[in-house]
Amino acid sequence: MNKEIVWGTSFSPEYSQYLGDRNPLETLKIVREKLNIQDFRLGLRWNTVEKNGKVSLEFYEKYIEYLLKNNCSICLNVGPIKVMRWPEEHIPEYINVKKRSVVKKDSELAKYAIEYFNKLLELIKKEYGKEKGISFQIENECYNRFGHKRLLMSDEYLLEIATILHEYFPKNKLMMDSSARKDLRKLMHLFDLFVENKLYEWEQLTLGINYYSMIPEISPFLKRIEALSFYLPWSMPLSRLKKIQERNHFDLEISEAQFEPWGKMTLPGNSLEELKYVVKHGLKIFPESYTYRVIRLWGVEEFGLKMKEKKLTSEHKDIIKEFFC
Repeated sequence: MNKEIVWGTSFSPEYSQYLGDRNPLETLKIVREKLNIQDFRLGLRWNTVEKNGKVSLEFYEKYIEYLLKNNCSICLNVGPIKVMRWPEEHIPEYINVKKRSVVKKDSELAKYAIEYFNKLLELIKKEYGKEKGISFQIENECYNRFGHKRLLMSDEYLLEIATILHEYFPKNKLMMDSSARKDLRKLMHLFDLFVENKLYEWEQLTLGINYYSMIPEISPFLKRIEALSFYLPWSMPLSRLKKIQERNHFDLEISEAQFEPWGKMTLPGNSLEELKYVVKHGLKIFPESYTYRVIRLWGVEEFGLKMKEKKLTSEHKDIIKEFFC
C-alpha cells in the first residue's frame, strides 16, 4: 500500500511545545529521518510573526532552513488570518474581531490582514524568494467556521489575498483545503475565479481535503463518521471531483489525515489498523490515473515526541514498519 503514497505532514512547533517538547526542531528532524517524510506544511501565525508592530520570521527560520537544506518540499500556510492548529485564527490581540463575522475585502480585519500580509510576503521573498521547493496555502479551511472566532472568508477577500500572493510569488503553487467534502463546491468556484482572473493556471493549484475518520463529538452509538463517503446531501461527490480534476489537471492531496489522539478518540496514531483505515479511505479521493498521491499526516508532533523519548509501543513500531520503512 505504501508504494502508492507520498507521505507528507503538517508540523507545528508551537503545538510541539504545548505537548512539553523542549526542542521541536529535534523532533522535526526525527520525523524526517525516521519516517522518511520529505513534504512538510508549516503554519506561520500572524501573532507569532508580528510582535510590537515588527514582522520577523525568527521563530520559524530554523525549521524552514533545516527543511530546505535537506531538500524537502515546504508548503507555507501563510494565512494571514486562519492558520492550521487551534485556535486557527491567530490574530494579534490589539485587533478587535467580532465572532461569527464574514471577512470581506473592505472590513476592518481585512485591512489589518492585508497590511500584515504584504509585510510577511516581502520578508519571505527576501529570505527565500529563490527557493523552488516552496508552495503556499492561504486561509486554512476558509469556508469552515472552525476556530475560536468562527470566522468565514468571502470570495472577494480571498481573491484579494490570492492576488497579493501572486504578485510576490507568481510561479509558486497554491493549496487550499476543504473540511472533508463540505466545501468542495465553493473551492472549485474559487479556483475558477483564480483562473478567470489570470492569477493561476490550473496546474499551479492544489485542492487539499482534510479527512478525520473519528470525531469525538459524534453520537456515542457511532464508532466513526465516514466523511468521504457520506456527508451533507449538497456536498460534491468524489466522482464529480475526479472528473473536474481529470479535465483541469489541478493537484489533489489529503492535506490532513487524522493521525493523532484527539479528545476521547485515542486510536489514530496509536493503532496500525486505524491508520490502515484512514489511508485506505483517504486514497479514494484520487482518480485511478493519478500517481503523485500525497497524504499529510495530522498529529505527527505527538508521534515524533514519542520516538524522541523512546516511548514507542509495539503497535507504534508496527506502524513504522508497515508504512514508513
